[in-house]
Amino acid sequence: MAWPLLTGERGNYELEAHRKAQEQRFAQAMERFAVDATVYMTENGLGNVTVTG
Repeated sequence: MAWPLLTGERGNYELEAHRKAQEQRFAQAMERFAVDATVYMTENGLGNVTVTG
């Protein structure tokens, strides 16, 4: 699933461009893509969260 990654890249672009209206929109989208362990689905294998510790 590439949407979290692409949304993150776009969010970084908006932050660098100092577009305040878009910054908030993309930050909220990134928060919605996060799972309980605060890891994005693309970073942990399609949403499978393994917590050790």
